[in-house]
Amino acid sequence: MFHFRLSHACRSGLANRSRYSIFQKHLCDRTPACSYTTDLTMGRGEFPQVAVVGVGGVGTQVIEQMITNPIHGFQLIALCSSKRMLMSTKDACLNPIGWKDALKASETPVDFSAVKSALQELAEQGETAVFIDNTSSQDVAEMYPGLLAAGINVVTPNKKAYSGEVGLYQGIVQAGSKRGRYLYESTVGAGLPIISTLRDLVETGDKVLKIEGVFSGTM
Repeated sequence: MFHFRLSHACRSGLANRSRYSIFQKHLCDRTPACSYTTDLTMGRGEFPQVAVVGVGGVGTQVIEQMITNPIHGFQLIALCSSKRMLMSTKDACLNPIGWKDALKASETPVDFSAVKSALQELAEQGETAVFIDNTSSQDVAEMYPGLLAAGINVVTPNKKAYSGEVGLYQGIVQAGSKRGRYLYESTVGAGLPIISTLRDLVETGDKVLKIEGVFSGTM
């Protein structure tokens, strides 16, 4: 269950398509209408600046949902596969339409430090920076404490962070309690609201006595 359902600016039946910001190229000149949104009232800081890591089965569906769900606008900052990536620049932003072909044609190797730096700069400017990890990579999971400490929100179905070394878990909890938010509901129960329900119970004074169920190996 990803907590950012982002928007599509090209629904059928729209009478005035010129009102909507639709990118025509993989890289477009950066303008105030650079965000991908159906809401033209949204200004700076009102839509998330998103980096997507992992474009396999899960990642592809996440990106398509970001494009097709007309809820909020978003700005695509970076898109990374295991070997290559696309990144926006100060002068040009990424076009989410046709992302598969653009990523396939990219000759830029993956540089997670560059992705973090770009998101951190945006977070420091007051933007909502979001790092979506669709991988099952331990290396990517180990980035979470640094991302959160930099004020970057992390959304992920990656189970490695909370099923490995306790030190990584503690680092995520500590960093997430101060700045960035860590949203990981989909790592348990295929997105059923188990984590949030338990958290709400505990935070409102209830004491969990027993949890019963048929659990996967990552539990």
